Amino acid sequence: MQSVQSAISAASESLSPEQPYRVIRPGRSASLFNFKEVWLYRDLIMALAVRDIKLRYRQTLLGAIWVVFQPLMSAGIFTFIFTSLGNLKTEGNPFVFAFSGMLIYNVFSSVVGKTSNIMVANNNLVSKVYFPRICLPLSALPSVLVDLSVSFVVMLGLMFVFGQPLSIGVLLWPLVVALTMAFGLGFGLIAASLSVTYRDIQYIVPVIMSLTMYINPIGYSASNVTDSKNVSAFAKQLYFLNPFVEIINASRYLLTGQGVVNPAGFVFSVVFTLVLMYLGLSCFRALERKFADVI
Repeated sequence: MQSVQSAISAASESLSPEQPYRVIRPGRSASLFNFKEVWLYRDLIMALAVRDIKLRYRQTLLGAIWVVFQPLMSAGIFTFIFTSLGNLKTEGNPFVFAFSGMLIYNVFSSVVGKTSNIMVANNNLVSKVYFPRICLPLSALPSVLVDLSVSFVVMLGLMFVFGQPLSIGVLLWPLVVALTMAFGLGFGLIAASLSVTYRDIQYIVPVIMSLTMYINPIGYSASNVTDSKNVSAFAKQLYFLNPFVEIINASRYLLTGQGVVNPAGFVFSVVFTLVLMYLGLSCFRALERKFADVI
């Protein structure tokens, strides 16, 4: 026993006290988003994104058809409720009008839905492996773009079937998509940060998303609100304080050339999105040091 202890002591004494080592501590950078660090972990982001896409369609009977069926069914329901029963006006074909609204709203809804619970869903990774935590919310974005690409092809098919031409403004449409993803990511980062400590968030977010679907001009034109004599001036102002109203209007206008976009309202939407992204990143940055301990 003494010989073993002597050997250990001798080995310890032979080690240089200047041996290099690496200590991993929570970041203290003043920046809210470390582009360099995220770029270094780009392979991880893509690996997580590919995993998300594969898991979504694994062991599903219809596979990618769900990406097409969901917005088609939603557009059909909105057309029936708001156009057929509610007799609210739309520009162009009612079904194409509703589908174009669902197209951009689903981007927002998917980003919020995927990012809001992503920290809790990946708790094993967060608690055991070091990597920039922002990589998890960012890894949810590629799968949203894949779904959007499929839905956009369906949108082109519907416009061809109903004889509705594609607007030249479609060249600027990716900018609105990027704005929508930033809008959803801002909400998602706040929800993801809070859901680590308060698990109620994962139940509240779906309810909020279901309700916001009906206060946005998806199946009806926003002009129904402005032209209505039964809606007070205060209620109209309150309605257009919703920053996503003009985002939907801008998306639809760039795709179909129909509808009207209020420039001042759209600028408000852009500013609101930037502020929301700042708040989301600030909240995420402030709480991420505790993620591994709390989750």
